[in-house]
Amino acid sequence: MKKNPLSILTLLFFLQPFRIEVADAFEMHLLKNDKELVSHAYSRFELHRAERQASQWAEQAFDLMGASFQELEAEKNLCDASLFNRLTFKLNNARIPSHQRNIQHLLTLWRHHHRIDDLFFGIIEQAAETGVTLSMFEADPARNWEIEEMRKLIRETGFTKQDLFDFYSGFRNASVSTPGCTLNRWNDTRERILSLTNDVEAIRLMNIAALDSGILTAEGFTLVEAYRTNGFNEGRITLTKYLQILKEIKNRSLGPNPRGSAFEANELSSKIPNRKSGLTHRQALYYRFNGTQIRMIEEVLRKLFDRMDAKKTEVIFTYQNGSESIPVSPMGQYFLARKLLRKDIDDLNRSSFFTGNPVNHEDLVTAGLETGLLDHEILDSVLKIDDLWNPEVKKWQKISNYAFRVTGTATIFLPPPYNVVSSMALVFLDGIIMKNSRKASQSDKDYDVF
Repeated sequence: MKKNPLSILTLLFFLQPFRIEVADAFEMHLLKNDKELVSHAYSRFELHRAERQASQWAEQAFDLMGASFQELEAEKNLCDASLFNRLTFKLNNARIPSHQRNIQHLLTLWRHHHRIDDLFFGIIEQAAETGVTLSMFEADPARNWEIEEMRKLIRETGFTKQDLFDFYSGFRNASVSTPGCTLNRWNDTRERILSLTNDVEAIRLMNIAALDSGILTAEGFTLVEAYRTNGFNEGRITLTKYLQILKEIKNRSLGPNPRGSAFEANELSSKIPNRKSGLTHRQALYYRFNGTQIRMIEEVLRKLFDRMDAKKTEVIFTYQNGSESIPVSPMGQYFLARKLLRKDIDDLNRSSFFTGNPVNHEDLVTAGLETGLLDHEILDSVLKIDDLWNPEVKKWQKISNYAFRVTGTATIFLPPPYNVVSSMALVFLDGIIMKNSRKASQSDKDYDVF
């Protein structure tokens, strides 16, 4: 039997000693993939090529990235461009190839061995592409008619020079060769202009206004025009936001001895639900929400667990001359918890924290996975049931089919008290059914509390 040289290289890379002092000091362990079973970052061919080209550098280069994290955090300058530039500088000094393609090889190997996840892979890949784009960019000079349009916009909106300074002060000393962390600032500037003008074309005019007022130098104007023209920060997750969310919520709800391979039981986080967006469930969670919002979503799930696991549930009627307490059955407890879950999600969507960004069922599940509150095995058993997607089968029949597949009987309709696993399976099952068979089950009525 012939030995596979690629497999041998892979084994050698995996067996190399990890230098965890740097990783632990700078929280590099947070980058480790324990959420995404399937990677969309590279193909099998790209992996084989990376093994041939960069396996001998992979571990040393990862240590250099850890050192880059250390230095940039100390400088309070940790962002996409600064990390990529610092890493490239260190690779060059260590005589490790640092061309964009070589960086891609290193990222592929790190991701393959779960040192990083797909989100971090994409962030650094985008930083490399951004650097190449900036180095080749030339801004179009302001035309006379654009200057007239700009002045008209300034008059109509009432913008002052101080307003322009507030928008663009972060770009005064930046250029395409030394962008620093201005990509983060550009996202804020762009959104503020859009919120005040509601016109994408106004962004170019405001850039011209900042140049005309002397707030931007010619180099600064070229930089913001490069950001605007190439759509940077639109549809992407910045390193700053990514690290902020990681530190706040990743695995925060895991017990003291979590199973290290739990993520291997489920593919939900790395599935792409919408081809148009191209985002996986996990990428969409990081893109659409911040750490505070994800914690709020998790709290909804935590309350559901508590209600399912309550030792005593009762309805109390308070009369003018006394009161009456009626115990709730295990099935009634499930129905009530499910109704309250829907109410909690509706409350989130009505709150100012989620205006224009409603929480859906998949967000709830993905947030539970990300924080470690939700066990993957529950999801795996529910999401792979073919009957969920059959619009000809009524809702109760789908639940019966699910129960039979899992337990061999339909007794799951009468779950034992406090059976969180069975109840959670039904809750998620019901959430999927309500979304996918609404038209097919018009005759189905909502569950009663009892």
